[in-house]
Amino acid sequence: MPGQSKFFEQFAGKLLDELGCQIQTQPTVGNQNKADFLATTPDGDRFYVEATEVQSSQYPETPLENDVTEKLNEMCHDSGIYWYIQFVKSGELRQHLAKKDLLPIKEWVEGLSTEEPKIYRQTFACLDRAVQGVNARCRPFSYRDDCPRDEEWVIDIKAMPRSEHMRRVESPMFPGFGKSGAVDSVGPLVRAIRAKALQYRAVEEPLLLAINDKSRFPSNDIAATLALFGWEQDVAKGVCRITPPIGMQKRRSAWGGGKNTRSSAVLLFTELTQHSLPYQEVCLYENPWARYPISRWLKRTFPYARIEEKSGNLFLHRPSERHLNSVRGLPVKPYPRAELLRVLNENARLQWGVF
Repeated sequence: MPGQSKFFEQFAGKLLDELGCQIQTQPTVGNQNKADFLATTPDGDRFYVEATEVQSSQYPETPLENDVTEKLNEMCHDSGIYWYIQFVKSGELRQHLAKKDLLPIKEWVEGLSTEEPKIYRQTFACLDRAVQGVNARCRPFSYRDDCPRDEEWVIDIKAMPRSEHMRRVESPMFPGFGKSGAVDSVGPLVRAIRAKALQYRAVEEPLLLAINDKSRFPSNDIAATLALFGWEQDVAKGVCRITPPIGMQKRRSAWGGGKNTRSSAVLLFTELTQHSLPYQEVCLYENPWARYPISRWLKRTFPYARIEEKSGNLFLHRPSERHLNSVRGLPVKPYPRAELLRVLNENARLQWGVF
């Protein structure tokens, strides 16, 4: 989707500009390639920036799942306030659900608050067929102390308040489904990073890859660590081991344990849209084998996943605070500076208000 990729490129450049970097657009790297930016930090350090988006493949929707979406949109009318994402987490729907079966979802929607900028998330498990003695085929579901029953499929629903200028604009509350199952959230990151490193083999400055994970099943901490380092083993809260124990095999990764030295770091955003700025998270991951290490300014400015070596093993310390609002130089308030919102909103209008 070129339009969306262009949006993220503009956003990355505007963000660095807001943080005090001098930005040169489309600098030549080698004889043929042009990077998105060459940034010079307030400290005088330079690094190239290449912004890209990744999206994992989705399974096709089925007519029965589309029927559920249509019924929920008829039942829930407050689409001018919330922007929703709905997708199937696992299972398959084989029989029609009636509106009365979907009442637990409607009740949850009607109980949401619009007073604060936060994401609301709820999972529902739905029986594929009516069962004698069960009044509703849909129930709230918790992965912590629950598991799907036989012939149940699982829906994840995420709701977030829409930005002020988008309220009262008519749009479907529930945009539809995307199936999970064997969705790969690691592979898209690996392929994107390796492709950019191959494209910029001639780079002789640090190369920062800004990545926006736009898939409906975006990478979590484990997937991101596996994609970058090929191994992940939690050892404490916020700390994981990225060196495998003796005899354990790493999986294919973006940095390949030192084989890919061209990309210096990844600045990872997840599901960045014009609606997500108030609660947007970002994390900076450094390539410990990079030929040209990233500047200290980047580590000071962005939430930074620090790498520590102990007894020949590498450990990743994930930052406890990752909100974009916490980035040094941006105001800590519900919405960052107007220029960042302007870039997002202009792109929203070009894309008919939908990402």
